[in-house]
Parts: sequence; C-alpha cells; structure tokens
Amino acid sequence: MLRIGLAQINPTVGDIKGNTRRIIRWLEKARKQDVDIVAFPELAISGYPAEDLLLRKRFLDDCEAAVQLITGSVGRMVAVIGYPRVQGRVLHNSAAVIYKNRLISTCSKIHLPNYGVFDEKRYFSPGKNACVLALGGARIGLSICEDIWYKDVVAAQVNRAGAGLILNISCSPYQIGKGAEREALMVERAMENKAYVAYLNLVGGQDELVFDGHSVIIDPAGGVIARARQFSEDLIVADLDEKLLRHPVRSKSAARAPGVSVRTVKIAARPKARKKRLVPRLGRPVGRLEEIYRAMEDGTGKLREDPLAECIRQNRTVPSPEWCSLFHRGGTEFAVRDSASPIRNNQGDVLGAILIVKDITHIRGLEREMAFQASHDTLTGLLNRREFESRVGEALANATFTGRNHALCYLDLDAFKVVNDTCGHSVGDQMLQQLSAVLEATARGTDILARIGGDEFGLLLTDCTMDEAEGRAEAFLQTVRDY
Repeated sequence: MLRIGLAQINPTVGDIKGNTRRIIRWLEKARKQDVDIVAFPELAISGYPAEDLLLRKRFLDDCEAAVQLITGSVGRMVAVIGYPRVQGRVLHNSAAVIYKNRLISTCSKIHLPNYGVFDEKRYFSPGKNACVLALGGARIGLSICEDIWYKDVVAAQVNRAGAGLILNISCSPYQIGKGAEREALMVERAMENKAYVAYLNLVGGQDELVFDGHSVIIDPAGGVIARARQFSEDLIVADLDEKLLRHPVRSKSAARAPGVSVRTVKIAARPKARKKRLVPRLGRPVGRLEEIYRAMEDGTGKLREDPLAECIRQNRTVPSPEWCSLFHRGGTEFAVRDSASPIRNNQGDVLGAILIVKDITHIRGLEREMAFQASHDTLTGLLNRREFESRVGEALANATFTGRNHALCYLDLDAFKVVNDTCGHSVGDQMLQQLSAVLEATARGTDILARIGGDEFGLLLTDCTMDEAEGRAEAFLQTVRDY
C-alpha cells in the first residue's frame, strides 16, 4: 500500500522565503499523516506566474537555495516540489524529487504552453525526457501541468516504464466549469491507461489569475478516490493498492520506437507496511453560482464566499467588500459592487435571495490612477519623495523590531544642470526618463527606487548587509557611468 499526499497550497509570486516556510509547514502536516510521497504544485517555490522575475539571476539563485533549505526538512518521505531550475545557460520548469534530506533528481516539463495567459516558451526550455520514479515496487510517472493534456507523455510512462500511477503537479487557472473539465480529463487518462492519476493544482490569486485547486486522485477504473476543496488550501491523502502501481513494460523494441523517451529514477525506499487503511476525504465540488462568487476577490486577495448563501444564512442584506473583482470565463476582470438581500413572505420567512451587481470598472480605474499619481513621480513613474519617506520609515521600524538589515543610498547626478542649460528642459526630461528605466532594470525585486528631487534619487536596499549594499551601490554607479 502506497500512501500519497497532495498539498494544495497558495504560494505568492516572488515571496520565496514565505513560500519556503509554507512548504515546510505543509511537509510537517504530511508527515503527521504518515505519507510515503507528498507533492507540491508547479513552481511552488517561485509562485506562478513569475514572469520577468525569471530573468533575474538573483531570483533564480534564491529559488535554488530554497530547494536546498527545504531538502533538510523532508526526512524519510519522498517530496516532489515545483521550481525554476537553471541547467547551464538553460532554464527549465522543473520538479525536485527529494528523499532522506537529499535531492535525488529533477524532472522537467516537456510541453510548454504559449497561448492565452501562458507565455512559458519565453522563459523556459522544454525537458527532453519523461520521468518515472521507482519507489519500491511502485512506478510513478511524474509530469508537470500541460504534459498530462497530451497523451504522448502519459502513454510513454505507462508503456515504456510500467508506471501505474501518474502524478501531475500543475498551475491551471480557473474559469467557470474548468474544475469539472479537468476532473473529466483525469478520469479519461486513468481509464485509458488503467493507472491511478493524482492531479495537484495550485490555489489562490495571482494578479489577474485565479487558481481554484480542485485536486483529485482517480483510481484505474475512473473512480474518484479523493478530492480537495475548491478555492482553499488543503491536503488530501489516499492509500493506493501497490499491486496496481506497476504495469508490465512492453518489449524492448517497442520501447525504442520513436516517441517520448523515458528516464527512470530509482529511489531506495518502499512504502510502509500499515495495518489500517486510511479513509480518503471526498470534497464536494461547489455549485455553479457558488463557483462564480467564490472566485471573486476583495482587496486582500481573499476569495469570497457566495453572497447569496451568506445573506440567507445571516438573514440580512450583505454588501460586497470595498475592493471586489469578478472574473469572466474568458479571463477578463471586472471591478464590481454587489448587494445580496433575502426575499421574505408576509410572515417574514426567507423564500430566497436576490443579488444586484454593478460594474464599476471605469470608476475603479480612475481611483487606481489617482492613487498611483499620489505616490509616484509623474515624469519617471518611480516612487515620489513622500512615498519613499514612508517606505524608509517602515524599514526603520522593521529593522528595530526584527533586527533585519536594510541600507539607504542617495544618488545625485553630476552636472545635470548643464544638460538643461545647453540642450533644454525637454532633453533633460528625456534623459531622466531613460536613466530611471535603466536604474529600475538594475534593481532587485525587493529594492525600492524613487526620484526624490530634480536630479536626485533614493534607493532602499531591503534585507541587505553592508557588504552586499556596497556591491549593489557600485552596480548602480556603474549603470550610470555606462549610460
């Protein structure tokens, strides 16, 4: 019997330290469930989609360091964790396979989506081989998101390496009915390959994208063994029959036929012997109306409860939060304000509810534009002096209470007045705009850059030692010299 766990978590794009702490916490939850193997979503360490953060060497180095840190917390279970992996001069969308506090291997995504909201070919190179984990007598075909939507990867893992379990870690954005569509595909993959399918999806909101989770474990006959809750973090655990976790491998000549090649990774472990089989939890998919409104976000990024159900339960009118967005199935975001009220008969009994939704996208856009102008320099688009002073105050308070190190730098352009006097203010403005863009490109994701005067810039380096700060400051000076 193999006990598998799927950790459906909500990582934040760019928050590598926070994501690492979150993964370690859920590793501990999986350990308490006594799992043999636990999986985390695609790019769980970096968050998804990390986009141009993936172009920064420091960011990728930090992701690699996070894998090493997490490795020390895994113990005797096997952990599969998605992260961006650098191999020479190539970047892969990969999964780390960790066992006994050691990185055993990595597996990379083969099919890179480049449609709709996906732009993975811009950042990643495709993997060359499908991956199968040999865990005791079990054979586990490991794949990443898009790979399970194509039949070639799964078929190769089953037919060429005997995989009896297909484990897919994913980041599949939400749209109405998408959860049911994915589950139907997983049932199809399980039945056509006569194999278990464990599908793990991300949960939460990242910019304009919403991820609904809805992770599932399917048996070889197409039955749903376990299903995670939608729109919330969850850990689902199931016991799988070890006798069904390995298929006969086809003949060597067939295995060498053209198609996706397969690499088998041997892990020196066997599933634990257990006397008692765990009863898996089968989460209920949310209804269509509830699904729409569970996908609405307020200003904190928190996913909303169905306002109709809420107003009926509380027997009162329920207004929307001040900041609330509704996502169309095509991906378009609308700023809305709504109000749900119960409908009562003459005796005061609640018969139902009515929901009124108003589109305030234009108004919200104006509000955001005004807020941006209040905190940013109109010429360069950088933070202005007032906002920068506020950020410096926050950094001072943070350093006082937490002991973290931050560095403050001041940059003054020499002889800028000569440019204005000889070439005119319009040329000087263009120069400031160009130089600001160059400086901003030099900054790390956590650096705070502002224009605090005519030719004066402020730079706040967060979580930075003095030696690191001197190196960073020299990099900015060199950028100005090169310009």
